[in-house]
Amino acid sequence: MKKKLFALVALSLPIVLFILLEFSLRFNSLYSPYPLFISLPSNNEYLIANPDFGSQYFPDFKPSIAAIPFSKQKNDSILRVVTIGGSSAAGFPYQSYFSFSGQLSRHLMYNVPQYQSEVINLSMTAINSYQYVDMIDEIIAIQPDVVLVYGGHNEFFGAYGSASNFGFSMINHPIVKQLIIKLNRLALIQIPKKIIANSADKTKDTRTLMAKTIKQVSIPYKEPLYNSTMEQFELNMRTILSKLDKNGIPVIMSKIGSNLKDQKPLGTSSYSDSLFQLAKEIEIQTNISQADSLYMAAKEHDPLRFRAPEEINQILEKLHLEFKKSYLIDGKSTLKSISESGIEDNSVFTDHLHPNDKGHYALSVLFFESILKVLNLQQELLDETVAPYLPISSFDQTYADIQIAKLTSEFPFEKNMSVSSSNYLFNQKAKKIMSKSLPDSLSALTYLKHLLVIEQLSMATSYELKSNDTLSYVKHAWSLANWQLFNKKYFIKSLEIISKNPKVEDFALEMSLLAANYHNEAIFFELNGAFLLKQNKLKTAKYWLEKSVELNPNSTYSWYNLARLSVLDGDTLAAKKYYERYVQIK
Repeated sequence: MKKKLFALVALSLPIVLFILLEFSLRFNSLYSPYPLFISLPSNNEYLIANPDFGSQYFPDFKPSIAAIPFSKQKNDSILRVVTIGGSSAAGFPYQSYFSFSGQLSRHLMYNVPQYQSEVINLSMTAINSYQYVDMIDEIIAIQPDVVLVYGGHNEFFGAYGSASNFGFSMINHPIVKQLIIKLNRLALIQIPKKIIANSADKTKDTRTLMAKTIKQVSIPYKEPLYNSTMEQFELNMRTILSKLDKNGIPVIMSKIGSNLKDQKPLGTSSYSDSLFQLAKEIEIQTNISQADSLYMAAKEHDPLRFRAPEEINQILEKLHLEFKKSYLIDGKSTLKSISESGIEDNSVFTDHLHPNDKGHYALSVLFFESILKVLNLQQELLDETVAPYLPISSFDQTYADIQIAKLTSEFPFEKNMSVSSSNYLFNQKAKKIMSKSLPDSLSALTYLKHLLVIEQLSMATSYELKSNDTLSYVKHAWSLANWQLFNKKYFIKSLEIISKNPKVEDFALEMSLLAANYHNEAIFFELNGAFLLKQNKLKTAKYWLEKSVELNPNSTYSWYNLARLSVLDGDTLAAKKYYERYVQIK
């Protein structure tokens, strides 16, 4: 008996010591548990995505994640949407408010104002289905009404991808890699790794992440590594869909698109190059359908697999039929339908696969229409409409342009070029971009010097205001508002300036709707009602005006507009009542 007890103690002692050491190391400043969400520093009632979350997957890179605040306590008045995906879903090269998620938020604010819209974009550069699996439990915990997925391009070269320098690529099995991701959260593993990283050579590598990530440059079509990558994507996505299904949370996945016509194969392959060249020749003959098929084949046989193979979309088609709460939309066809050539091209993409602002807008409409059906919101619509396309500010466009200039100055877009030559090429492009205007220069410097976007954007906004360029000012002012959603004074000041000019009333409405989503203030409700009344959106205008007088019964402006609205709606009795109330207060 004593021998058995001794053996049990001997066996358990290392485990106990391991646990004690692990918990003691968790007090070390080098340790981080990497929660997906943290409290908003300026307002403890809200959460935001942890800005450090993505750094756990990379040795010397921290992918940005949108800092979109949402309520800690979810109630029935909140409509919560979560988006996951890679850089395309994140909105790269644009700020997150120009991503399809950011545009989706606008559609919801326009159409279902009875809900506080929370569209939380958790997408990050260079993440893939392994990170989706890692995040899904914490996503479920915040009780989203629906989850959106637009991803699949990073399965080969994203973090823990099958051909990536980042993560464990020696064994391409989802269960092994998911275990390693969890083990990396242990202090016993995390702290030694950080000590080694801190003592390593600090020579700055100026290459883009895309250039750094490649471990294997050639992955032939349908060969073992290709096939195992498709299998791991399917298994990871099945894990995500199963968990969401069990928790009764619907998920809307989209087929993904990429630039076929204006992006030649990135890898070295005479076969894919010949298909691409043949597609060009067929296109000249105006056989668009055949050219499209050949461009697709050239992409499918491109051995450097930054653009997802069509099999990714086929897997999504297969999986959405297996789960009750899973839905599929065709973002690929949507992008193709708005392209100038009728083939996915530069008119909808900024580079090889990232949609431009018009592409994101089209995707946002597609996701919005699907959400209405999936969540049965059609009957709750007031005036059926979508938020209009919002022109992008020069600051935001330049910030996008300079990132694309950097990306396309390096491998794989420029082959057989030294780092110094790539840097020279990029610097030449940057000089041209910076020479346009002061806001463009401020934007370019923000990227080049790693300056705070909000500070430089604020300077650009002030410059446009002083220049008396009202349209340019309102574009910048709306962008700046997205960086300071809880700054009520900023909204009021901006709206005072914008609302005086009838030529920019669309932007004034955008600003007041955004303000009303975060501030329960009668002034914003009043303005929403007034702007929507001018657009003849009578039901939505009435909703906001009635909310305004609930909070401020002495609002003569709202009572007067309610009277006008009732006349337009043919309700003379209500118009008389509202007008008498207006006269009484005045």
